[in-house]
Amino acid sequence: MPELQIIEVTIITYLNGEQINGILVREFIVAVGRVAALGIAFRFVAQQGANY
Repeated sequence: MPELQIIEVTIITYLNGEQINGILVREFIVAVGRVAALGIAFRFVAQQGANY
């Protein structure tokens, strides 16, 4: 699935007329990391909530 995200980001970047550079790649990696962290946090909260 990450391949699909990379393709989508590449297409959106191309359509916006921007060039892919180190800053853009770093922002993408940070955004993916934040989404993963939030997903883990929400899963933990849901599991703890199901115990009560």
